[in-house]
Amino acid sequence: MDDADLVTEQWQRVEDASRSRLKAAKPKRLGIHCVSCGEEIPAARRAVSDSCLCVDCLDQAVIFDVNWPALAAMTTIVVMLSGAVFLLLRARLANDFVTRRDHDQVLERLRGIEQRLSNIPQHTDLIELERRVGEVARNAAATHATVQALSQALGRIEHQLNMLIEAKLTEERG
Repeated sequence: MDDADLVTEQWQRVEDASRSRLKAAKPKRLGIHCVSCGEEIPAARRAVSDSCLCVDCLDQAVIFDVNWPALAAMTTIVVMLSGAVFLLLRARLANDFVTRRDHDQVLERLRGIEQRLSNIPQHTDLIELERRVGEVARNAAATHATVQALSQALGRIEHQLNMLIEAKLTEERG
C-alpha cells in the first residue's frame, strides 16, 4: 500500500466513527438543553431559571476559565493608562489649586490682618469717642467764656489800677 491508500483508509475510519456517533446521539427536542451533557433540562433541574447547565453539570463546571496572562496584561495596560490620565490631570490642574506652602503663607497673612483688625476701634468705641469730643468741645467753650469774662474783669481792674498809679504819681510830683 502506498501513502495515498493509507490516508484514504484513515479518512474512511474517521467518517465511519462520526456516522456512528451521530446515529447514537439522541435527537434533541425543543426546550433548554444542558450545554455540557446535552440532555433536556426540566425546569426543576435548572441551576438558574434561564441556565444552560443542569444542576449535576453545574457542580462539575469550571465557572471562571480565565486566561490569567491576558488578564494581567490588560490590567497592566489599564493601570498604566489610569496613571497617565492622573498625571495629565494633575499637571493641567496644578495651576488651578494652591500648594500647601502657599496656603500656609496666605493663612499667616490672614491671621496678621485679623489681629490688626481686632485692635482697631469698634463702632461703640467711635460713639464713645464722639461723646468725649463733644464734652471736650463744650468744656472748651465754657473755658473760653470764663477766660473772656476774666479778660473783661482784668481790663476794668487794669483801668482802675492805671488811674490809681496816675493819681499817686501826680501827688508825688505836686
